[in-house]
Amino acid sequence: MTNLNYKIHPGSGPVMLLVHGFLSSSSQWSLNLSALGQVCTPVTVELYGHGHSPSPLQAGAYSPENYLA
Repeated sequence: MTNLNYKIHPGSGPVMLLVHGFLSSSSQWSLNLSALGQVCTPVTVELYGHGHSPSPLQAGAYSPENYLA
């Protein structure tokens, strides 16, 4: 399976994984990244079929188990 698109943003402290909502992309976090970077290291990810991540044709690619693999 192809990798998801993600970006590690500037910050200090523990890593915080930011996952966008339905029909969105990582851009929804853009206004929050500066403030979050003061208390953590933000990492944005785009789920399959969103933003710059691939859109697999296999339905199983979108299962929770596949995202965790």
